[in-house]
Amino acid sequence: MMSTFDSYFSELAGDLTRDAQEGVYPIFQNSNHTDTSQMVALDAYFALPSVMATDKTAYATYKEQIKERNEMGIAQVEAVYVAKESKLTDLQKALYQALKVICRNKNLTIKELEDVLRATKGKYSKIDNYEIDRIVVGTFYPYAIEIMDRHSN
Repeated sequence: MMSTFDSYFSELAGDLTRDAQEGVYPIFQNSNHTDTSQMVALDAYFALPSVMATDKTAYATYKEQIKERNEMGIAQVEAVYVAKESKLTDLQKALYQALKVICRNKNLTIKELEDVLRATKGKYSKIDNYEIDRIVVGTFYPYAIEIMDRHSN
């Protein structure tokens, strides 16, 4: 399974020269970055005079695409949640809200985010986690719901 690091790095790296790929790889690999510090590090790298104009253009495009995708993704998940909210238990609603707050915290490092998400989900039952995963994962990967359903039986 591809990690978020691999996914975002691969997406940007595909449009970069080899030198730029090597320059940004350690930035993406650093799990001590917050979302904000990672973007600051990438911005600083692409501001260097030694970075080629084509790489700077590719990064600007990537940055805009990621911003749009994140905004659209948040709106889609929220719409699905609202549509299904009446069928959720109070614990499932609490889990969703807790995860939403955690994911919006831009002060957590990538590693901290993973740890806090895992710890929070660990406080809830498998059923509660499953229902919230169906909303979040199912919004982007409907086929994953079939896989989840097969493995839950």
